[in-house]
Amino acid sequence: MNFAFNTAQIIWTLTFAAQLVLLVVLLGRDRAKLYPIFTLATIAVTFRWLASRLLFQRLSPVAGNTVYLGLAVLVALANLAMLISLAHIAFKGAERKQRTIGTAVVGALAVAVVVLWGPWPAWTTFTGGGLIVSLRLMQLLAQRSDMLTGALAVQLAILAAVVGPRVGAGWRNRAQRLMMGVGVVGACQLTISGIWQYLATHTIPHNQDEYFRLLAVRDRLNNANSVVYILVLIFWIACLWADEPSSAPVAATETAALPATTEATEDKTTPDQPNS
Repeated sequence: MNFAFNTAQIIWTLTFAAQLVLLVVLLGRDRAKLYPIFTLATIAVTFRWLASRLLFQRLSPVAGNTVYLGLAVLVALANLAMLISLAHIAFKGAERKQRTIGTAVVGALAVAVVVLWGPWPAWTTFTGGGLIVSLRLMQLLAQRSDMLTGALAVQLAILAAVVGPRVGAGWRNRAQRLMMGVGVVGACQLTISGIWQYLATHTIPHNQDEYFRLLAVRDRLNNANSVVYILVLIFWIACLWADEPSSAPVAATETAALPATTEATEDKTTPDQPNS
């Protein structure tokens, strides 16, 4: 029996296992009711992860790309909706004016990153009709949606860390911690995407060996991104498993102290009252 595994297989197994554990915690600890969109996004990511593995090299290239890109668009939109829902929960204590200004500024910066990041494909590649053009549009939509989510996640994570305690979020807020994880994933993806874009545009392989070395660098970058994602999954599991801290014990202590104070006051005033 051959139990040899390469790096990609080990990372895939660990990632899929962590995603399953995350789903178990979400459902078993009743966190899915608190974060339904986060749960749906996790299910979408897990399904895509499993489908891409099971269908790899089992479908024709056209059918495989159609399924893969369709799931990529679905996951990208689900992640975007998940990030918006977490931001709504984490910043619900802010005033309406603050939320409006913050949304406008963060959204404008994220859109600017998407527009200015990297070269856009020529418009002629999307003219005409047919399945190939549809696949190109789906690929562009998935890539730019992921980029938009990453840019939003980084900004919201920084914003939550800076002004979160002032609007009632703070580090104790579970939604903020979940959003911090999304921010780390987004920052890692944007960084690796930028590194690979620079290498791909500034490195010209002169022979086959140099070309394979360039592909090896790309694989290492993708593996590093996957490792960071696994660590974030573990962080999410820990956050969702633990109960969110509350101020209930403090309130209970203060309430319990009131009768003793009242009783002491009554005892103090009793001697001053005339005897009947």
